[in-house]
Amino acid sequence: MFRLSALSTRQAVQRLAVQARHQSTSSAAAASSMTAKNMSMAAAGVATVGALAYMSMETVDANMAADGLHAPVYPWEHKKNLATFDHAAIRRGYQVYKEVCAACHSLDRIAWRNLIGVSHTEAEVKTMAEEFEYTDGPND
Repeated sequence: MFRLSALSTRQAVQRLAVQARHQSTSSAAAASSMTAKNMSMAAAGVATVGALAYMSMETVDANMAADGLHAPVYPWEHKKNLATFDHAAIRRGYQVYKEVCAACHSLDRIAWRNLIGVSHTEAEVKTMAEEFEYTDGPND
């Protein structure tokens, strides 16, 4: 990108120089106009090159750890030795999902067997699964 900008600026300045040579026989007003154009094109070229050089030197780091920012560490119960999830809280979470969230969000990709032993017993999961109808294979 930098080379392209510098090349186009150089070509524009060369074109202006050729025009200035061809117009050297015209009046002094035209010559001063060309000098002003040359100066403005040179200033624009310098500004473009300077901006591109500044932008290429500026680095953006999205790594928050490099800035000293770290995720908070909480004493989660399930991370302790011989500890497990809070099954009552998981059961309450499933009930909230069923009453509130299930209207818009589905658990179609979650198997019923994933609830066994975590939040519900096998008998409870079978009872919940009986509430739904499933199509089975292409055969009768």
